[in-house]
Amino acid sequence: MDDDSSIRQSLVRQITQDEMAAEFRLAMFSAALLSYRRGSCVLPFPPSFVDKDGNKDLSRLEDVFHQLVSLQDFIGDPLLLTSEALSLLCWIVSDKSFSVKYAKDCQLKELESMTGRASFTVQPDYIFELDYQNTRSKKFAEYAEKYDVKLGYHGSRMDNFHSILHNGLQVHMTKNALFGEGIYLSEDFSVTLPYSKPGNVWRHSKLGHQLSCIVVCKIIDHPLVKCKIDNIKSKRSRAKDTQAGDVPEKYFVVTSSEMVQPRYMLVFGQKKSKERKQNHKWIFMKYPVASILCLYAVFLFFMGLWKSNRFQMFLRRYWVDRFVTESDH
Repeated sequence: MDDDSSIRQSLVRQITQDEMAAEFRLAMFSAALLSYRRGSCVLPFPPSFVDKDGNKDLSRLEDVFHQLVSLQDFIGDPLLLTSEALSLLCWIVSDKSFSVKYAKDCQLKELESMTGRASFTVQPDYIFELDYQNTRSKKFAEYAEKYDVKLGYHGSRMDNFHSILHNGLQVHMTKNALFGEGIYLSEDFSVTLPYSKPGNVWRHSKLGHQLSCIVVCKIIDHPLVKCKIDNIKSKRSRAKDTQAGDVPEKYFVVTSSEMVQPRYMLVFGQKKSKERKQNHKWIFMKYPVASILCLYAVFLFFMGLWKSNRFQMFLRRYWVDRFVTESDH
């Protein structure tokens, strides 16, 4: 068996062990690659598409990525991919910087039991468990031995998660620093939902054609993590350069990237098959607000018609003529 065939068979075995985890990695990478911000989102960048001068060939990367077939097709026939496409697929799904496991038995209620109940709950379609074995994770583990660990939710644009998963959440990437510079998380799952912007993923994804994500992170309960402390006036409740005072209740502002580590990914998928099913629903089920407005407009029309002089005259003439006619008989 030659090296190319051995790589194909090895990759098939790896994917079949946890196909959903491979789907997850491909979805995260494709969301970054398909974004209009791809130049800054595809980090890390596949090294085989970088020349000796450090120039990235995004155009060739896109061309090769679009050659990828569905994972089911690849498992059925590993020879469907060219050597270049095979190398790219292997780089995406075999990355050793972190591991991914499809947590099909993990429910959101279990996470809420550790973080507190959300204001309102939207059940994710998929939950993936993350595990890191690198220098950053060792540093995090050292802090975890000295301090308590909490959980918090963080929402972001879909095209950011390829970088977040590989590079972690970074303080210097914060753009809206209302309560000071830092990474913003919340104990309330629903608070992060508005920040979880959806994005398109590759056409063969089993997770959905458009996804959004929320990352559940472990947070070191350290003075560098700013948060509200019950009934105590403390420096912990205010971050540097805040524009709006103390950190609100249920929020965390993490001022050091070493104090936070992704633990779970909550994935919300939108599938085309679901859209087709919705087409068979009654129109007022699909557009409840518009339907109510239309019914109200019809009600106002008939009320106006009822009160109009012409309509009242018509009614009087109709009923008078009908009454006279019946009396004559």
